[in-house]
Amino acid sequence: MMKVTNHGVPEALQSAMMDACRELFGLPPEENAEFMDAGPMDPVRVGTGFNSAVDGARYWRDYVKMFAHPELHCPAKPDALRGVAAEYAARTRALLLDLTAAISESLGLHAGRVAERLDLGSCFQILVGNHYPPCAAGPGDDDDGAVGLPAHSDHGLLTLLCQNGVDGLQVKHDGRWLLAKPIPGAFFVIAGD
Repeated sequence: MMKVTNHGVPEALQSAMMDACRELFGLPPEENAEFMDAGPMDPVRVGTGFNSAVDGARYWRDYVKMFAHPELHCPAKPDALRGVAAEYAARTRALLLDLTAAISESLGLHAGRVAERLDLGSCFQILVGNHYPPCAAGPGDDDDGAVGLPAHSDHGLLTLLCQNGVDGLQVKHDGRWLLAKPIPGAFFVIAGD
């Protein structure tokens, strides 16, 4: 995992994407009903993990997953989401391609080798928005085990993670979980499976 700054994705665009997702999560459930029962390969999924218990952990998040390349798939509401998601996807895709070029060069290959070999021009890109509201547990409630997401690895080649100033990401290093502090405007780059 590494952090990147000065990457060409404006902080204002990152914030606009977060705001549009937050607006999506605030819509009445019937507005997103068609996406709530979507399967893993459907181009748009909206869901919630509130109080879903798996392996003793209670997941506490809302999410949206949208295929963004080669074609953007996006809920119709909120109105601002499509335009913001299109620009965000284009900018983050360009960054991801720059990163694969740097990886190629670091391996002593020409800049386009990884992208060519993996056919990144035709592969798909997924945008995921997660919202972790405060846990509503009160004194005596049994929700201290609420987590946004359990320990996991990401699928795909690279994940760009924008934390938008919120602590929460932890990485395991030498058998210990360490907090990965966000830097405003920076992305964490995570190598996937």
